Amino acid sequence: MQQDYTVLQSLLEVASPWFELATTALLIANRSRLSLQCTYPDIERVDDFDVGQDSKLDTILQRLERIETNMPNTPQTTPNDLLTVLSKFKCPAESEAGNWYLNPGALRPQWQAFILFGSTLRMLKENNTTVEAIAKRHFSHIHQWLPTISRPKIEEGLTLFNKFESRPGFMMLVLSMHLVGIQYSEHTSSTPPAESPWYRACKYHFGQSVAFEDPRIELVQAGMLIALFEYTHHIDDKAMLTLGICARLGYSIGLDTILNQNAGHCEGGLLPEAEESILTWWGLTLLDRQFNLPPRVIPQHPCIPHQSSSHGPAVTAFTTVDTKIIDTFLMELMVARQVAQIQAFIRENRHKGMSLQKEATTSMIYDFDSLLGCLGMMSARNYAGFPALVAAGLQLQCFCFEQRGSFDESSILFIRSLISRLREVIEQRGLDMGLEDNLDAFTLSCISAAYQAITTYELVRSGYNIPSLPGIDTKVFMGLLENLAPRYQLAGIYENSQDEMTID
Repeated sequence: MQQDYTVLQSLLEVASPWFELATTALLIANRSRLSLQCTYPDIERVDDFDVGQDSKLDTILQRLERIETNMPNTPQTTPNDLLTVLSKFKCPAESEAGNWYLNPGALRPQWQAFILFGSTLRMLKENNTTVEAIAKRHFSHIHQWLPTISRPKIEEGLTLFNKFESRPGFMMLVLSMHLVGIQYSEHTSSTPPAESPWYRACKYHFGQSVAFEDPRIELVQAGMLIALFEYTHHIDDKAMLTLGICARLGYSIGLDTILNQNAGHCEGGLLPEAEESILTWWGLTLLDRQFNLPPRVIPQHPCIPHQSSSHGPAVTAFTTVDTKIIDTFLMELMVARQVAQIQAFIRENRHKGMSLQKEATTSMIYDFDSLLGCLGMMSARNYAGFPALVAAGLQLQCFCFEQRGSFDESSILFIRSLISRLREVIEQRGLDMGLEDNLDAFTLSCISAAYQAITTYELVRSGYNIPSLPGIDTKVFMGLLENLAPRYQLAGIYENSQDEMTID
């Protein structure tokens, strides 16, 4: 068996900058594994040479010849850098070498880090990119609305990575940032997103880390990005499951406790580690509410319990992230709290049917409308949180219709108002959103809002047997989904589910 150099061969195939070092290290590893001297005996002691060793030497040479036929013809170089890395990993004993790579129980934890390192190098080569480029793209886009990952920590990790001293947590972040940061059309395979080699590798390493390593914040952050990829590409119902694991990890390392301990801070005073922990916990909360928006009819139980009031440091307490980013982030969180109330109401009343009290929804809609008006004044430029709130409001109206079997006049007026305001906002932002830039919170929630607007419109039409509703035009929503479908499978699925819909 050739187990001890299999990993090196894989690394050699995917990491061209390290070809020469890996070639020499691979040959050295073979000689060490065989525990036989690969030298000829002293010519002066030829009479003492054991004839039986000649066949062993032939075996060695045959093995090395088979190895070398699969290697590039490159000059010999000093492999000190790579051997320094390899020295940190203990090869399986010869007695275990028969099937260790086939038997998960024999795959030791120290090899997981090496396999993760190889996956990272493979991804970089296949995408013809660098860690620097991946980080720059992440902080230019995803970080603008989900500011959970610490930029200084990434810069430190990059320095270590270039010295072959990278930590597993950093490499997990690199894989996940790359996964969610590029268009799916750039993936190396034309298969569905669930079968993307980059997604499967990233999810594999995440699962292994969760199962066998101590919880750490990098693992929470990487899992959040994986869940975001699963959500935007509609990979079964994996997004909520992955996010639930992240929430459990967050509790394990005390992210919620750190938030409570630092509540009330106003002017600086937060340690960088505390900032990162608080922002990560808030990011979990935001994604938890987003993933329960339409097309999900009945929201699932949240990963993080709903909190009815604002809780945590003020915008001015944060020093490592731009104030504008924090301000927009907190606005999204404010909306998320209202959305959580609507989702909880739907979940708790889903079995009541006709007994659902109108008063229960009237009070909620009043609070909702007040927040909507306040939000319109606060976010006139970026409309942060607006589409998510509209999506939840329309979701509530459809739920009430399904329970009672009809809309009253006030509900129809409310629906018309929401759809009209959403159309105006989308037209102002333009239908090309998401095509040039990376995913942002507005685009993410706009997919849900556009789909729910079409669904609600059709529900009203069918319920009242009328060809159209005066003052409502849903063509803009279909145009939005059509433009976003090439990039996000989620928008494409929404579009396909409405293929037979006739829009007046």
